[in-house]
Amino acid sequence: MPGSGAVRLRNTNTIIVVVPYECATGTCGSCRARLVSGELDQGWVDAPGRKALKIKRGEFLMCQAVAQSDCEIRIPSPVSTSESVGTSPRHLSGKVTNLKRLTAEVISFTVVLEEKIGFQAGQFMTLEFPGVNGARAYSMVNYATQTDELEFVIKRFEGGRCSQLLFGKPIENQQLSLFGPLGHAVFEPDLGHDLLLLAGGSGIAGMMAMLQQADETGYLKSQSIHLIFGVRSGADIFYLSILKDLAYRYPQHLKITIALSEQMEDHESNQTANLHIVQAFVHELIEKAATNENTMAFIAGPPPMVDASIRELIAEKGLGVEQIRYDKFA
Repeated sequence: MPGSGAVRLRNTNTIIVVVPYECATGTCGSCRARLVSGELDQGWVDAPGRKALKIKRGEFLMCQAVAQSDCEIRIPSPVSTSESVGTSPRHLSGKVTNLKRLTAEVISFTVVLEEKIGFQAGQFMTLEFPGVNGARAYSMVNYATQTDELEFVIKRFEGGRCSQLLFGKPIENQQLSLFGPLGHAVFEPDLGHDLLLLAGGSGIAGMMAMLQQADETGYLKSQSIHLIFGVRSGADIFYLSILKDLAYRYPQHLKITIALSEQMEDHESNQTANLHIVQAFVHELIEKAATNENTMAFIAGPPPMVDASIRELIAEKGLGVEQIRYDKFA
């Protein structure tokens, strides 16, 4: 039923209940709910998102729990129902291939699935790595209406279990469990928006999928896109050749700004009329970005960068909340 309140979920495949979520990994706590009756397996009991729960009141994380019986739960946020499965998330498995280092701190790889799936540009999957507790959320770099290959890019995180695994011993041909596609911050070409894409580090992943779809569908022949991509230094820039090619082919409708936060070298050979490399933080460049009532802004990156960008878009650029899309990964 639409709206907040109690929802009775039974063992049925006829109705899909669309409930709130963000990270889908037990990290953010957005999918908090309260068990009214029935039995649950709580899943990952050490999930970071459980810290804010009132366990004694029966609160749990929907993304981690599995019903052991018919359950009645109370959800404090709006929900809706649907009779169409569409591209509903599901459990998948696949094999790691094409693992390669893009920079000293960034690695990319492909997961070849056992079946084809469809997804929207900007969506993500949760991946479970062997020997690592809990799933991790990563956006797809590639876009396809149907595909059995998903491309991911990951930045090294100090102390991160997945980072240690991927940047340590090779995991080529390793079998992984996945769940998805997930995410609300998706590119919808039919809406005809001009796009402002704000990315920090590996947050560029979903933006690359959007640019691929915009390129393949002819979107960039009529609508404008401005990508602001932030990294620390010139040595940390990746996907530069792809971005330079897109900038060359769409000089009128695509603008790319690469923001270096810590170190500025001579990048004269990489500068073009519509691709610039400057020293700044991503949010500092929003003020000069061209926006209008038709602009849709997408944000992905470290939480401080996302928060600062949202404040800038609303307070300084006057964008409404309906013009800003992002998925909360942390």
